[in-house]
Amino acid sequence: PTNDPKQVSRRLFAPATEPPSAPIDPSDPLDARHSVLDTVREQFALLRPQLSQEDRSKLDAHLELVRDLERRLAAGRPDRCVPPAEPPSLEPGSELDMPRVSRAHLDLLAVAFACDLTRVASLQYSTGFNRIRYPWVDSLGEGHSLSHSGPSNTAAWEELTRRAIWHAEELAYFLDRLAAIPEGDGSVLDNTLVLWGNEVCQGNTHSLDNIPYLLVGDAGGALRSGRYLQYDDASNCDLLLSVLHALGIEAETFGHPDH
Repeated sequence: PTNDPKQVSRRLFAPATEPPSAPIDPSDPLDARHSVLDTVREQFALLRPQLSQEDRSKLDAHLELVRDLERRLAAGRPDRCVPPAEPPSLEPGSELDMPRVSRAHLDLLAVAFACDLTRVASLQYSTGFNRIRYPWVDSLGEGHSLSHSGPSNTAAWEELTRRAIWHAEELAYFLDRLAAIPEGDGSVLDNTLVLWGNEVCQGNTHSLDNIPYLLVGDAGGALRSGRYLQYDDASNCDLLLSVLHALGIEAETFGHPDH
């Protein structure tokens, strides 16, 4: 993982900040598409005189589709693909900087989706041991120890609840960012699937039963949202397999239920 948002920014947007005279960068998805369209247009010009009237009509109709794609690409880059300002220098492992690190990563991820610089990304807060404190929500305990507290330790569970609320607020901020970016007939969020979950159901028992998952966005219509579903004796591998199907990957299995 890349913990420093400044490194993420440079990795994602360095090609987009080159001067206009720079050569086409094949690693930039929009540059690559423009290059392909230019090539297609040249080939059409060579082919058209050799075709019958009927085939010319078909070719012209296809060319109009290409022109429409060009117009949408040209219109999309200024509005959707303006690289954000490079984040300030932050310490990703610092409890003082963590809220700003979170927002910087979320902002970068939203623009990366809008610019089609990536199709898949993951974001994890702290490490599996989660030693960091959350002083901005008045949680001064160590996350790992708090999660191993028993049900009777109400103070620890109140701290964990404040942390969970903050995580939910960060997720809501990210979803609002995606929903505000137009894409096609809807928004980037409409064409995205966000999966929010945890590694275990309860820390003090390391239970893997009844783990809640939240899915937001309908992946371009592949999933129907607005539902609460509960399954008995089902594996989260089934859920992840459904995610693969929503993304167009027709796998038959994913993972191992016993693991």
